[in-house]
Amino acid sequence: MARILIVDDEDAIRDLLAGLLATDGHEITTADSGLGAVTQAERDPPDVVITDMIMPDLDGIGIIPLLRALTPCPRILAISGGARHGEIDVLTAAEQLGADAVLEKPLDLMELRAVVAGLLGR
Repeated sequence: MARILIVDDEDAIRDLLAGLLATDGHEITTADSGLGAVTQAERDPPDVVITDMIMPDLDGIGIIPLLRALTPCPRILAISGGARHGEIDVLTAAEQLGADAVLEKPLDLMELRAVVAGLLGR
């Protein structure tokens, strides 16, 4: 199956998504920070990155352009609880920066599975 990197500063969300997608047969790695995620993606390129948009060190607005510059470039799913970064809706910003898909928290897990499958062309 696919290699998926899950980036979220909340342990519970990382663990939930990792468990769910691992049961679908995907190889899962996780990162609890944006900086850690970019380093990990450079070292071991994933097929899909699921990233939270609001994190303390490097948020999704910073991560997406860095991931887009990687070769091979992973598919990117941005997730957020409808947060705003100043006047900017972070999910709209994610799409403008090149995220392939966005989902609002709380996540519908069946929808998440469908979006991941779509990103993988399945």
